[in-house]
Amino acid sequence: MPQVPAQIRKERAARLRTTGEAALARFLASRVGTDAEILVEKVGHGRSEHYAPVRLVCAQGASARPGDLARVHVFAAGRATLEAQVV
Repeated sequence: MPQVPAQIRKERAARLRTTGEAALARFLASRVGTDAEILVEKVGHGRSEHYAPVRLVCAQGASARPGDLARVHVFAAGRATLEAQVV
């Protein structure tokens, strides 16, 4: 079977990356305004049940330690992460 020329491979890979980034952005944007349960991996950071990375903001009196399951409200989405507040 003949190999695909390098230039075509690079073009296809670029299109695939662009498509993947757009799909991730749509998914993250769809989570804004929802509540989720996340696993806190380190102070200020965790992962949602959909494996999306989450940056945490703790309200006064709320806390989330590494290893905790925390209930959060997602209030923003970045290019590759969600931003959420512990509720």
